[in-house]
Amino acid sequence: MNLAQYPADKESPRQLLVHTASQQLQIDWHDGERTLIDFAMLRRYCACAWCRKAGLIGHPPPENGTNIQHVNLVGDAGLQFIFADGHNKGFYSWDYLQRIARNEVTVS
Repeated sequence: MNLAQYPADKESPRQLLVHTASQQLQIDWHDGERTLIDFAMLRRYCACAWCRKAGLIGHPPPENGTNIQHVNLVGDAGLQFIFADGHNKGFYSWDYLQRIARNEVTVS
């Protein structure tokens, strides 16, 4: 997914690639940084209302639920993932994706 039409700032990506075989999301940022995030990490840190209420943020995801079926761009603010088991409620801002990639997500 080429995001060149969005304003170039260091918090926004330039391009997104979904690597199905290796189950990783590649994000090329406008500042030149490239990050790879495992699908399992994206599901592990889903911060939707349901996962928050159930206390699931940071817990191991279900084995059959980590494959990404589809990625939706949410304006110019972030992404929504549709996982193999149908889970699709999370919103991942660009900042949150960077924190997941850097292993900086704190769970309370």
